Amino acid sequence: MSMSSDTCTTPTAAGMLAFGLGTAPDLPAGGLALSRARRMMSGRTARRLAALVTIALRLVGLVRDWIVLRALAMPSVLPDLLAARTPGGSR
Repeated sequence: MSMSSDTCTTPTAAGMLAFGLGTAPDLPAGGLALSRARRMMSGRTARRLAALVTIALRLVGLVRDWIVLRALAMPSVLPDLLAARTPGGSR
């Protein structure tokens, strides 16, 4: 089947205007949200909370890396781990 040559895929001026009018309210809303977020993050409590979240996520990453390295150091465990993850695995 061939495509009909009367279909137009290029954007028209009316289509672009409709898109612009539809997304225009997002600009002031985004500006308002950004100014509120800036005010909230300027406090000492927010900075400490952000630091604690960063430290916690890094600790989780280090524990995950430690687990992976231990699994790689034990060749007898690695085939079992790989078999459990493959679709045709034994588990």
